[in-house]
Amino acid sequence: MGERAFISAPRATSLLLKLQITRFVRQLSGGLRFFQKKSADPKRVATGTKSKQSWLIAIFVAASMFFAFTNIARLSVTNITEAVGTVFVPIKPTSKVGSSASKAGSTAKQTAQKEAAPAAEKRMPLPPAPGFTMAANVLKAIALQALFFVIAIALLTIGNGELIKEDWDLEWLVTLPVRIPTLLFARIVVRAITNPLGLYVLLPYLCVVAWEADHSVAALALGAAAVMPLLFIVATVQTLADTGLRLRFGAAQLRNFQAFLSVIAVLTFFLALSPGTPAKVSFLTDWSLSTPLWLNWLPPGLAIQALSSTTAEVAIRSFALLSAESALFVLAGLAILRYELRAGVIAHGLQESARGTRTKKATSKAAHESPGSSVLTPIQWRELLLLGRDRNFLVQTLIMPVVLVGAQLFFNGGGASFFSSFGMHPESLAAIAFAISAYGLMFSAFQTLNAEGRALWVLYTVPRPLESILRQKATLWSIASLFYPSAIFGFVLATSGLPSAQWLQFPALVLIGVPIFAVIATALGVFACDPLAPTVQRRIKLSYTYLYMMLASTYIYAVYATSFWQRLSLLILTALLALALWQKARDHLPYLLDPAASPPARVSVSDGLIAALLFFVLQGIVTLIRVDNLKNLTGFDILVAFTIAGGTTFAMMRLAFWRIKSRGIPKIIGRGILKGVLLGIAGGAVAAFAAYLYLQFVLPALHFDKVRETVLLANQDIWLLIALAVVAAPLFEEFIFRGLIFGGLRRSLGVGASVLASAAIFAVVHPPASILPVFGLGVMAALVYERSKLLAAPIAAHAAYNALIVGSQSFL
Repeated sequence: MGERAFISAPRATSLLLKLQITRFVRQLSGGLRFFQKKSADPKRVATGTKSKQSWLIAIFVAASMFFAFTNIARLSVTNITEAVGTVFVPIKPTSKVGSSASKAGSTAKQTAQKEAAPAAEKRMPLPPAPGFTMAANVLKAIALQALFFVIAIALLTIGNGELIKEDWDLEWLVTLPVRIPTLLFARIVVRAITNPLGLYVLLPYLCVVAWEADHSVAALALGAAAVMPLLFIVATVQTLADTGLRLRFGAAQLRNFQAFLSVIAVLTFFLALSPGTPAKVSFLTDWSLSTPLWLNWLPPGLAIQALSSTTAEVAIRSFALLSAESALFVLAGLAILRYELRAGVIAHGLQESARGTRTKKATSKAAHESPGSSVLTPIQWRELLLLGRDRNFLVQTLIMPVVLVGAQLFFNGGGASFFSSFGMHPESLAAIAFAISAYGLMFSAFQTLNAEGRALWVLYTVPRPLESILRQKATLWSIASLFYPSAIFGFVLATSGLPSAQWLQFPALVLIGVPIFAVIATALGVFACDPLAPTVQRRIKLSYTYLYMMLASTYIYAVYATSFWQRLSLLILTALLALALWQKARDHLPYLLDPAASPPARVSVSDGLIAALLFFVLQGIVTLIRVDNLKNLTGFDILVAFTIAGGTTFAMMRLAFWRIKSRGIPKIIGRGILKGVLLGIAGGAVAAFAAYLYLQFVLPALHFDKVRETVLLANQDIWLLIALAVVAAPLFEEFIFRGLIFGGLRRSLGVGASVLASAAIFAVVHPPASILPVFGLGVMAALVYERSKLLAAPIAAHAAYNALIVGSQSFL
């Protein structure tokens, strides 16, 4: 046999890098073909091709994360500059020329004032260091924060990986005609360029430093140039760590180490973020004053020097030293890796080893006894067994949420003040309790499908629908996530006595919100899971993880809402969102293992949410375009904005349904329209009579004194109000709330639940004074739509209701 021919290092690196980037680009490029005509596939007549719209979520989440870390970086530089880059200078009192008698008479008074009160002071900036735009103390503090960012990113990259699974692809890469050093170098290059944490955290930070150094539009290019050497160092550390760990330890030890490392990584990351908090309390700022000068000559310090220099000579020298140190670090890492792999790439099998006969018997006994339990189902018992066996899973589910929330409290400087006033701040108490539960759900319910790995197909073979299995898992993690809120509120009740009714709103908001977000997390986990992905990291899409975190953070706004009605509205809308996501996830489940097919398009609750959001946003935009000052808003402006927004929403939704050939599109007219219209008029009259009694007898008792001004327009605009209330509102609102939202709910719920849920959603978007009568209208409109199957019936009910209410208040 001849000598084996190897591919050159540049060629191999470029091929592997191209493969990685192409895989990423293809995930994003599918949605760009939205307006292209789809060709019919004769082999696929029942289902469409797999949806490629997730790129929109990825772009939105990436932009949000980049903006958030940019804001943190800006606050960090500002707070550090104020803390260590300024000094207090006493203010000299101004003296006025006056008579000697007055001067002598005021001397004693001025002396007494100086002794009684300290001298006035003001902050003055320290002079910048020679050759730089920042003071020496500021340079050291920013360099220290950059160093902790690099350490935290390296730890998080290692801790968030799956050390015990087969994503370490050197085992098959060594079969290629490429030398081991070339493979290792290509691996480091790929990891450096495709490190999302580094791009989200380090790149904005260095760009802000360059911007603060007056580099203006060149700040982005300079920040990108400075971040790459640091990411090469992070990639080298990651490759050294996962290679050495896999070669030396088995699966159980790797799980334990990863659990420990994940906790340390989170604490380090929050420590690095601490200078950018509004509390302006940071250990890093204090430590930087006592750190040695050689810290500035480490790679992060050199990056800061290069970006904050005032001359090209200093910048070039700093960039050269940074590149040299990074190259030496990579070369040293490659040398260590070659030594580690001198005997091959496999040293230990990663299969689970037995932990003794007693453990085997106990596990077997539990497995046989669990199906007979009346409390937990076999699926739930299996989840608990996996939780007890996997140390990393156990730490992330039960310990990591407390660590994450506790680290935020501690490093933000608000922990002591919060815990010292447990019972006095129910909003903060509820926010902390919900945050712990939300983090726990992110590591448990969100991972329900991803935790199955490539064995997910086994769940399709059991005699039970996969939706039922997911529902059992969501129930289990919902109950488990309620432990911390229950413990927190129980402790407060035990120590502070009976609370007020106002205080009880907040525990109720959390205890109801946690099960709702268990549903949201499980549903988003379905979309985030990609069981066919070739590597473990790609089997969970990070964009959906960030989306879940953003949704959870918006629910905290309900805790801090100013009124009960606002909290109730946000709670109802969040529950609707959970139902919409679950419905979409249920449709997606049968096609999860098919790389090409997707479920047929059907009208769902999510379509109603999209239409409602578009409708209200367009109203606001048209109103702002037409009216400079909202105080000058007229009835005609309201009618125009409502009509344009409603017509645009109706046209866009119908166009989208036509394009994707959606099923279940609501019909306005059809067979039996006359009977439906008469039924709707009768239903609207009944709802209007109930609303009239409410306005006459109930509303005054609730002390809504100015309800007339909030419900009606001025008298001169009464005919515009009639056009709005009797024509425009029934047509557009019934299409959204009955045709889409009620129609989507009807797919998953019974008639009663769908009627009540759609009516509640319809009511909460109206003013508080009209919530009860509008709820009654929503119930009647949904009932007549269910009976007639035509939108003409609820439109007639809505028009009759509004006509009677407007007439009773305007002409009687």
